[in-house]
Amino acid sequence: MHIRKLVKSGTASHTISLPKDWISKNKLKKGDLLYIDEQDNDLKISTKNKDATVKQKEKIINIDREVNSIRRDTISAYINNHTDFVFTGNTLNEKLEDIRNVLQNFLALEVIEQTEKRLIAKDFLNIKEFSLEKTARRMDMLTRSMIEDAKKGKEQYQTLYFRDFEVDKLFFLMSRLIRKHLSDPASSISPIKAHTTWWLAKNLESAADAAKNLSRIFSKEIKGVYEGSEEYYRECIKSYFTKDKDLANRLIEKRLELLERCDKIKGEQRYLIKELINSSRNIAKVILDSQTE
Repeated sequence: MHIRKLVKSGTASHTISLPKDWISKNKLKKGDLLYIDEQDNDLKISTKNKDATVKQKEKIINIDREVNSIRRDTISAYINNHTDFVFTGNTLNEKLEDIRNVLQNFLALEVIEQTEKRLIAKDFLNIKEFSLEKTARRMDMLTRSMIEDAKKGKEQYQTLYFRDFEVDKLFFLMSRLIRKHLSDPASSISPIKAHTTWWLAKNLESAADAAKNLSRIFSKEIKGVYEGSEEYYRECIKSYFTKDKDLANRLIEKRLELLERCDKIKGEQRYLIKELINSSRNIAKVILDSQTE
């Protein structure tokens, strides 16, 4: 690792020197272009513009089988950064609505061609516009609003259903971003960071699911316990984004107290509130178990 000092070189600009060996290895000279890729709090300097050479990957998906199998294959292809999805088979007409519903689970995946036995969808997502940090914050914003609105009861179920759909889309996007970083040797995201971010996203998705399902059966008798769980979520996600390990540790200790309060609740409501509490606790544990920076 090379260490460089940041030097102010004008009223609004700063410079750093590049290692001589790296310049020689890449046969660089004065005036050559370099490309800077901003990834959260890191900068990656490259001699090539990766945006100019987006690799196209085609996935052929047989549709003459159960819809759930088609869905799983599509998810797998999406998170593995395929760009073209070719659905082919003799049952296209009868499964057309199901396939289009599957495609709605993903950002910027659009149908570009359709014949009697083949449907082609193409990915128009510019993945360079998304980062792990920004995607996690978008998931939190949606999940937080769902948890808040769930206590309004079943009249909010429909709107929470659609917000949960957006959380799922972001979870698939997050999985795709992480897989892309893990497959890129030059990525500034470490495998540990990738793993903990995926676990954060998975628990945000679980918390959103719990809020959505709870809104359908919410009763006023559980309001006090639920609001305690809502505050618990806010504090847990705060500990993650502020990297506050002391707060995270206190919140993990508080979990058992909250779960005991849930034992007074009967049926599915108890299960769903516990799911929200446990997902929140897992978010706090992400930062507690992460490496000290």
